[in-house]
Amino acid sequence: MNVKEVMDIEYSVEKVIKYLDNIDGNCTEVKRLENNYIFMMMAINYTSNKKIYSYCSNKVKNNYHFVKFIIRKFSCDIDFINEVARNYLKTQKEEKNQIELILIMLKLTKNDEKSQVYYEYMSTLFYLQKLKDLKFVKDNYKKDDSNLGFLLILDEFSDSKIVTYYFARKFINEMIFSEFDLEKKIHNEFSSFIKLESYSIVDYLLEILFIYDSYLANYTQKNLNVLSDVKKRIDAIKGNWNNYILKKEQSTNVIALKDYYQYKKVMLNLKRSQEKKISDEKVLVYFKEYKKDKISL
Repeated sequence: MNVKEVMDIEYSVEKVIKYLDNIDGNCTEVKRLENNYIFMMMAINYTSNKKIYSYCSNKVKNNYHFVKFIIRKFSCDIDFINEVARNYLKTQKEEKNQIELILIMLKLTKNDEKSQVYYEYMSTLFYLQKLKDLKFVKDNYKKDDSNLGFLLILDEFSDSKIVTYYFARKFINEMIFSEFDLEKKIHNEFSSFIKLESYSIVDYLLEILFIYDSYLANYTQKNLNVLSDVKKRIDAIKGNWNNYILKKEQSTNVIALKDYYQYKKVMLNLKRSQEKKISDEKVLVYFKEYKKDKISL
């Protein structure tokens, strides 16, 4: 819609009321109003009547600002907003708007079977169309010293908070939960629970992110909610602190006991195979070779 089209229409309650009185008419003025997304938003907002959507022109129904308005206005009417969203997704191909709308609908339909439709939409957009780009980002995490992987996302989607947040959270979770064992890493870096408790978890996670991707880390500093899943995992690690140490000690004891019996086996087999007395030092050498190469005795 150009500036002239916007300025040519009077945006007032009186104008809306007059339109509603003639809504079933077929005059040029009514059709002109129904082709103006700002005016139709006013009419729907004034009446809270979803039926007015059906009077909107296809141009208005395919306007993303109008679609978002409808979905927020009638967010409790899942069947209706599902119809509005799917109509838009079938006809419009602007990737940023598609992803943002899908994420909005996934949140609104999370307890409804209709959410499966949006998972399928996201699967098509995210895993097929963006596959090469995401591979580039992942490769940057592992190979590129410049640490600029998240810059790709910022370049494409920075004007959509919803989409940027989604990708940031996804990248952080993939990095933290896939690249290493977080529980093992924390126990290796903090010798006691007291030391872990005295250290800021947010600072700790930001330090990790800065190693992998400085742009993602900078974004996270301003949007700390993207760390919510990782922080929950760390809370679980804290709750399991003593059990983890106990299991590790038990595992160490089992390994030590196994080594002891293997050592005794090596010593016994060596002494049986040689008539002369064999020194303990030589038994130890054979034992190390046995563990390393599993030599036969």
